[in-house]
Amino acid sequence: MFGRIWTDQVGEHRGLFNIKLLGWAPLVMNIRILAVNSGLAMTNTLQRIAQLERDKRLGASSAAELAEAYHLLTGTVFTCRSAVARRTAELLFLDPAALADEEREKLRRALASIKDLQKVIRTNFRPHEPQGPS
Repeated sequence: MFGRIWTDQVGEHRGLFNIKLLGWAPLVMNIRILAVNSGLAMTNTLQRIAQLERDKRLGASSAAELAEAYHLLTGTVFTCRSAVARRTAELLFLDPAALADEEREKLRRALASIKDLQKVIRTNFRPHEPQGPS
């Protein structure tokens, strides 16, 4: 994910990046895991990020990067460009090759911050090994 943006390799969406599946959903779901674990009542992802930062569950730079990633992935920069993005049912596919270099780099940084968040989740929320009979 750091060197390139993951795209579909075969099929109708070959060469396109699934914004919802590979960007938005991992961000929202992992923030939800941290929020639920922290007992947060709010449901808005940006509010959760801000509260997790205030509660010291996220560092300031991580919180800022994740909020920026959220804005990027949900913003009109992708969804309003018909030449760049295609909507299919509930999915939104993006052609990274059609992005300007700066936009592609912003997307890479957003995905890197989500990957870092996923590492935190995997490290802190590993499934417990079943206990054998004693």
